[in-house]
Amino acid sequence: MKHFLTALLLSCSVALSAQIDMGVPAAAGKGGTATAMIGNYEAIGINPSNLGWRDNYKFSVTAANVGLSAQSRAIDFPTLKNAFLHPQDTFTQAQKDDYANRFATPDGFNFNANVNWFAASIYFPKFGGLAINVRDRAFAHVTLSPTTADIMFNGVNAPQYQDSSYYNQAMSQFLDGTRLTLLHYREFNVAYGRKLFGFGTKEDDGTQPIEFFGGVGFKLIWGLGNIDVKIDDGVLVGHSSMTTKYEIDYGD
Repeated sequence: MKHFLTALLLSCSVALSAQIDMGVPAAAGKGGTATAMIGNYEAIGINPSNLGWRDNYKFSVTAANVGLSAQSRAIDFPTLKNAFLHPQDTFTQAQKDDYANRFATPDGFNFNANVNWFAASIYFPKFGGLAINVRDRAFAHVTLSPTTADIMFNGVNAPQYQDSSYYNQAMSQFLDGTRLTLLHYREFNVAYGRKLFGFGTKEDDGTQPIEFFGGVGFKLIWGLGNIDVKIDDGVLVGHSSMTTKYEIDYGD
């Protein structure tokens, strides 16, 4: 019986598909061909003409899909995973000193997030396919100078707080080499695709040897957060614009 179940499981096959954003190196490096065969609501933002394919589902829906990516030479994957899963954890003094040294690298820290709150598609043979989705996207980059990293992780215990010579310097001087960027926005997408024309004898299912499809998409964007701060060669340039969702009080 055990061998029979094993053979049965091995003989089964499952077809899976997933949406890959063009920002992913594997897709960008192939000119987007990694996602050329995507259908249903996954075609939004990639190739809306695929919504016209006959093998799309009559109706498909998804909710709360989350994709996260982070890159840094300063920390390894287990440490980064623990930071995301246990944000309430605190650092020991030894860890603070260690991370202050690690993050003072030109490579910095990079983070991307893609949250697909809701997506749905519907297909009619004579009409074509229609799809909608709402998603949040965020991109962040942090490069810290050695002084900035020391202050961020050690706070008032950083040597700079004990050295009175820093009190006569501008922030653009002792924080030189720091870069902070954040972009967060929300998209509402509507896309439509259908078969335009074909050549050759139609098969029983209506398909032809050569078929051409077309599609169009509309995107409405809400800006939710934007920060760009650069301190270079003693010059500080920066701006920020954040919605009330961030609960930042800019004062008067």
